[in-house]
Amino acid sequence: MLLCLLLLLIGSAALADAPSRLVSEPFPGLLAAVEAARAVDHKLDRVGIVRDREANAYRVVFEESSDPADILNAQRIAGQAGLRVQVVSVDPSLPPPMPVAYVTVSTFTDPEEAVGEAAQARNRGELADVEPVRQDIGLTSVQLTGYTNRANARRVARNLEAEGIEAVIFSPAHERDYVVAAGAFRDDRRAREQTRRLQVLGYTNVSLVPLRGQVERYEVVVVSGDVPPGFDPAPGVITLRRPPPPPGEGVLVLGERRDPVAAFATPAQPDRTARIGLDEVRAEAGVLTDDSARADGSHYLHAGIVAEWPFNDRWSGRLAARVDSYIQTGDDDFTRTILDYGESFVRYRAPQRRVTLGAQTVLWGRMDDHAPTDRLSVQDVRRFMLDDLQDRRRAVFAARWEEFIGEYKMDFMVIPVFRPAEVPRHDNIWSPVDRSRGRIIGMPDDPLLSPLISEGRFAEDDDGFGGWGIRLSRAGRGFDYAVTLQHARHSLPYYELDRDVRAALLADPNDIGGALAASSDTFIARHPRTWVVGGDLGFSVGRSTLRFEAAWLSDHPATTEDLRYLEVEAFDWAAGVEFFPGDADLRVNVQVGGLHLMTSEDLLDRENVYTLFGDAENTFARDRWRARLRYSLGIDRHDVYLNPELAFIAWEPHEIYLGYHHFDGARDTLGGFHRDHDLITLGWRARY
Repeated sequence: MLLCLLLLLIGSAALADAPSRLVSEPFPGLLAAVEAARAVDHKLDRVGIVRDREANAYRVVFEESSDPADILNAQRIAGQAGLRVQVVSVDPSLPPPMPVAYVTVSTFTDPEEAVGEAAQARNRGELADVEPVRQDIGLTSVQLTGYTNRANARRVARNLEAEGIEAVIFSPAHERDYVVAAGAFRDDRRAREQTRRLQVLGYTNVSLVPLRGQVERYEVVVVSGDVPPGFDPAPGVITLRRPPPPPGEGVLVLGERRDPVAAFATPAQPDRTARIGLDEVRAEAGVLTDDSARADGSHYLHAGIVAEWPFNDRWSGRLAARVDSYIQTGDDDFTRTILDYGESFVRYRAPQRRVTLGAQTVLWGRMDDHAPTDRLSVQDVRRFMLDDLQDRRRAVFAARWEEFIGEYKMDFMVIPVFRPAEVPRHDNIWSPVDRSRGRIIGMPDDPLLSPLISEGRFAEDDDGFGGWGIRLSRAGRGFDYAVTLQHARHSLPYYELDRDVRAALLADPNDIGGALAASSDTFIARHPRTWVVGGDLGFSVGRSTLRFEAAWLSDHPATTEDLRYLEVEAFDWAAGVEFFPGDADLRVNVQVGGLHLMTSEDLLDRENVYTLFGDAENTFARDRWRARLRYSLGIDRHDVYLNPELAFIAWEPHEIYLGYHHFDGARDTLGGFHRDHDLITLGWRARY
């Protein structure tokens, strides 16, 4: 101890020839430096604060002295106050420290106003800093949910604003739809009043969403060396605070400095009011333009009904049913009406958890029209690709657990019984099997297979366990990603030539009758099980959003040139960008994707498929009309699908639309398979 004191005295004596002072460790904020100065100024004279521009911080500066005893005394007092200090020589080129004689702390809700106030103080020669202050709060957001496209959500938002209700459009984290937020309230009573007001206006899709966030205000800390005239200060540092803004004012920050959308990951809590009614209604008439087609018209009717009721704050139930009528006129005419269940389940909700048991529609992945990691959903191709992706999915019985952990979501799903894709019968022009021409979609014309397709019998292998999957996703500030592991079955059928039929055909290619008689089933629709490892990510660059998604599949069905069925590894990927060029009303979505079958076998299937797809839409005439173009274009092969559509959307929730579906391409492509099925459609649809 004596040795340390001796060394300190020797060091201090070395500074005795020149004035020295103590300087504290840097403080990132001015208010923290003021509090440190307050801890010692009643025992020492001439304590001040100086801004360290190099460290972008503030330091407490103690009195200047040439006496080592004064320096040691100041060190002792600083140590008792818990301050770490160092002895430095006085640099006459540096500005003198600001004495802490008078301090004001003013609170602002506008950051620009706070910065302006601080600038005025600096112009007066005072020290000034702007420090954000956050207050944890709980809010209830009133939201209108379930809008499948941005144009509909924007129209609703403008209708609300015309009623004096401020509205914000966003796409929730971990979800695909658009949501219109109609206010966030600290008082649950006001949130329910807003809910009733929206229901009076005719909106039935109202949800209450609890938010955890913070109100951010801005404190301007000003340190002055002079006391204002006429003010009699008490000894020490005097801090004056203006009254804070009323509760709820300030800049709302949701979560820990991340994208505000991330805070909406908490599952929505429905209003505790049971409802029953129509979910969606649609009527469409379609006329084929090609005289060589097997039909003159392809028409469609659809209606969905739903009943929802909450049991309490945590439990709710839902029952839904749908009826679809498919009408085809011409040489192969028919009318088929099919009744099916919709999303019907019991659901448990908690602030960080959602558990669903029953029939539900799950669409994983990020891409809009082709999601490589979407392997557990049930596809509906009764109308091929005439509808949007969300309308081409059916409900499946499953158990699903969704856990929300801050910005992360863990999604686990088990499907106990496999449900294959909804596929039209062979007399339907949208069937993947064209018996009149002896063709299967995606396969080249083959003289051996054609008579078997036309005259053979088709069976389905669709029994057994449906599969399971887990997906971890993160919704962050401008950067989202997800990874997934699945053990799934292919939803769409792949037609395998029966082994006995194949053996008979190879023995005598000219004996078609003998090949057909070799087995009771000529083709079997396979849905092979496959492991899926994949992921997706998305991030924003300016007004553009970039997306990437890819999946490795352990077992993808294929057929060799000698007609053997086998399962090979495959890699499926897609990348795209969505942007708003020039006008916020115009949205453009461009995506490119590829499917690669990884095998050394010679296949009838295309081993590499590259496709450019996406859509563009714009609203005009005060959002009363919407023009849209969906497209899918082959890159490596000639393959074309175009779907322009013009819709009148002013009569919310009704739409009247006129569309055209154009197909063209090589014979082994999707567009080439349907090249005779160009269709003009006129329809009406309503989503309630």
